[in-house]
Amino acid sequence: MPAWLQNERADFWAAVFIGVSIGSSPVIYVPIVEDVLPGVVWWPGVWLVCTCVALIAWYLRKGGSRMTCLAVSAYLACIPLANWLISNVGTTCLPNGPCLVPVGFGLLAPSGVLVIGLALVLRDFVQCHLGRDWTVTAILAGAALSAIVAPAPLVLASIASFLLSELADMGVYTPLKRRLALAVLASGLVGAIVDSAVFQLLAVGKLAYLEGLIVGKLWAPLAAFGLLIALRRRGEIEA
Repeated sequence: MPAWLQNERADFWAAVFIGVSIGSSPVIYVPIVEDVLPGVVWWPGVWLVCTCVALIAWYLRKGGSRMTCLAVSAYLACIPLANWLISNVGTTCLPNGPCLVPVGFGLLAPSGVLVIGLALVLRDFVQCHLGRDWTVTAILAGAALSAIVAPAPLVLASIASFLLSELADMGVYTPLKRRLALAVLASGLVGAIVDSAVFQLLAVGKLAYLEGLIVGKLWAPLAAFGLLIALRRRGEIEA
């Protein structure tokens, strides 16, 4: 294997490329192919799956770290996926507004909240495996991707809410990281509140669906917290 494929920097940027490619498949590639070959792309999911499988298979074959690849790639793929869900998937889709899903306790929220909650958890695991400096780089890459895939009127709100919530997540996670389960839960809570409030204030000027947004984003940190506690009790990790 070439020496350049064996260092952390190459691992990281290969994982970033995979994550951007996976997440951008239905947003960038599919419209281009549809314009060139109308009717060929009958389901964006086909391109999403093909891109995901091909790139991850290539990367792992070259000897990349599985955890580095999956954590960074999945983290970045969450961003365009959340934007796509908000506009396309939900139990109720408002005219000129988001698609909503139930998130529990009788609350509704834009459908991307579940994926954003997952992104907060994945950010913690990126830092756990790569450290703070590489995590900041991943956050900046995520902010750039958010600017590309967000609808034009929401670009500022998307970038600001993403950057501030992810940095707030890092600020809470870092001093607590020796207690991994608590760090993931506490940082997820803070990140969910910051992301929801900033996005709502910048996008619509009011805190609509705030409770639902926070609850929806907390399900992933809560699930991760429960899993980490279970693994700790089994003696598989120290959390």
